[in-house]
Amino acid sequence: MRRRGKPTLVRWCYAESEEGVADIVLAGLPTAEWEEGPVLKTTGELVMFDAAYFGTEVGTLTDSTVLELGAGSYRVDSASIEPDRLTSFRVHRSVELT
Repeated sequence: MRRRGKPTLVRWCYAESEEGVADIVLAGLPTAEWEEGPVLKTTGELVMFDAAYFGTEVGTLTDSTVLELGAGSYRVDSASIEPDRLTSFRVHRSVELT
């Protein structure tokens, strides 16, 4: 998912189905209570992969995801979106620091 050109990561916690996930998350973003997270510095490209893999395996993985942020410093903020007791997503956004 992209938010104003920057990737927003969504972690599925629980829900009854996959139907409407993007709409649920987008509807929850305006009222989300964001928690400030760690700061990271990047040269532009980040690779996300399952923590079960070793870092040395990154170049060989077919199930990794590349995030294009652009070179700079970013704070990773997080929020929970829980529209009802049966649905919960954890959202992570990258906030560019200047």
